Amino acid sequence: MTQMNSDTTVEDLLTHLTARARALWGEDKAAAMSSALEQTARQLWEIGQTKPARDVEPGFYQ
Repeated sequence: MTQMNSDTTVEDLLTHLTARARALWGEDKAAAMSSALEQTARQLWEIGQTKPARDVEPGFYQ
């Protein structure tokens, strides 16, 4: 798995996701999933850019 940091780009994530899809399901299925992979890469990047406030505890502590 690719470790995300502040320098990780959407393109980095898409490259990793596409490579994993090819390895798991083959070239044809990965090509058919390209739109979903692009959307997932964008969403993962957005999540990585959002940092919770320091006083917010994870939900499982509440």
